[in-house]
Amino acid sequence: MKTLFEGLGAKDFVTLAGLACGVAAVSRAFTGQAEFAVALIGLAAVFDFLDGKVAREDSSHNALGRELDSLCDAVSFGAAPIALAFSLQNGLLIVVAAVLYGAAGVVRLANYNVFQSGQGFYRGLPIPVAAIAVAAFAMFAPSLLVPVLLIMAAAMVADVRIRKIL
Repeated sequence: MKTLFEGLGAKDFVTLAGLACGVAAVSRAFTGQAEFAVALIGLAAVFDFLDGKVAREDSSHNALGRELDSLCDAVSFGAAPIALAFSLQNGLLIVVAAVLYGAAGVVRLANYNVFQSGQGFYRGLPIPVAAIAVAAFAMFAPSLLVPVLLIMAAAMVADVRIRKIL
């Protein structure tokens, strides 16, 4: 029996490993293991870096891989930090900040796929960087999560160019 997995390359399986970290981070956040969730978001970022490296080495850039990467990033760097924030705070302000962060993240990912792929810069803060910032504040200054989520949301959709260094 053929499956859709047969069309995937090595880079795509690295991407899916990042997704596994993101899903596990959501799970750990909702079971009160915030520190483990933070570590899993960090590990997802490592896989996100590695999938790009593998793609560049074997020239496996393609539309399927780009879409798969963005969908996995939406979970690992969008949903997982939101789950982490919800595990540490409740109330209307965190909900509003989380919704804005999530919306900005997916808009930024879609914008990248449609308008920026292959260029030498990022427009707006990349979502993995935003997620790492949220995770760091969740660990060391959770009382600042609302403003951090709002700042990261604004940074992701800001019309600024950030040069790619990797």
